[in-house]
Amino acid sequence: MNKSRFFLILCGLVLLTATQAQAQGASWQEATTILNNQTVSTNFENGDIHWYKIVLSDRASVRFVLQTDNVVSVGNLELYAIVDETIDASCRNSTWGGCDVDFKINDIAIGTYYLKIPRSKGYGDYTLNYKYAPPSLPEDAEINDDWTQAIELIDGDVVSGQLGYNHAGTTNMDAVDWYKVTLNGNAAVQFVMETDNVLSIGNLELYATEDGTIGASARNSVSAGYSANFKINDLSVGTYYLKMPRNSGYGSYTLSYKIFLPEAIDDTGIKTVKMGALQIYPNPVKDEIFIKSELQITKIEILDFAGRTVETLRATSLQTINVSALSPGVYMLMIYTDNGIVVKKVVKI
Repeated sequence: MNKSRFFLILCGLVLLTATQAQAQGASWQEATTILNNQTVSTNFENGDIHWYKIVLSDRASVRFVLQTDNVVSVGNLELYAIVDETIDASCRNSTWGGCDVDFKINDIAIGTYYLKIPRSKGYGDYTLNYKYAPPSLPEDAEINDDWTQAIELIDGDVVSGQLGYNHAGTTNMDAVDWYKVTLNGNAAVQFVMETDNVLSIGNLELYATEDGTIGASARNSVSAGYSANFKINDLSVGTYYLKMPRNSGYGSYTLSYKIFLPEAIDDTGIKTVKMGALQIYPNPVKDEIFIKSELQITKIEILDFAGRTVETLRATSLQTINVSALSPGVYMLMIYTDNGIVVKKVVKI
């Protein structure tokens, strides 16, 4: 082999080696993009730091598994987020290095991230595998981080959402979700919330609107955690806002919303009457309802299942109600007496 040919081969090998080293990313700007479920095999024969780039289009848990040939050892693995078109001054997450590293981050939001792998000692080969897993349930219709952005619920809705994920740290964490309900009549409402047992929710709070804004304090609240059954029986016509704040952790939740006719309403300030003081029959009913009462009845309102008043009867000695003209379904009788209000559910057949 002549000298010129040997020189060309040597230059080619040097150029190939340099290209391989650059392919692994000597700086974050030159980072090698790695895709879900991809495994990279490379070495530290050239360069002491390798950078990799991942792009997430959904919230996720991400995992990097690194294994060396037990000759080379890596330093701490560090994950950086992009802030103002550059990587953050400090890493978002890190883990100890060595020859066998399993690096998992569970609360990653949508965005671009950079993984830094520094050589600690020795030279040799390593493999890096990257995987991500989306949350167990779909995200709610972001952005609903403020009551003015609340997602509207209607009777019977079941929605899912996520809290606790962030891009560059807790300062931009998705920490609260808001929902909105509107009532056209007096009603009881029920919210049933369940999480994936990793995400914990703080107190659920219901706010009423006052002069175009929500009240300074919650109208009703209940302690949540991993699950909650939040029922309010005495709501009147209006718009209400439900606040769901993250307490700890990250993950998914489901929220169901249901409207009921009120179990007991006392909007006159008089105490609610004990049910045993008044009886109605038959139930279910076809034509007439008979009332047996120890109390003086002053008014009866018949409400449909949505809480709308379909008929109002006024009498001082009312003992029967003709319901033959009503459509089949579930109704509530709001029976006003001289000692309060009794609420009875009836089924019209």
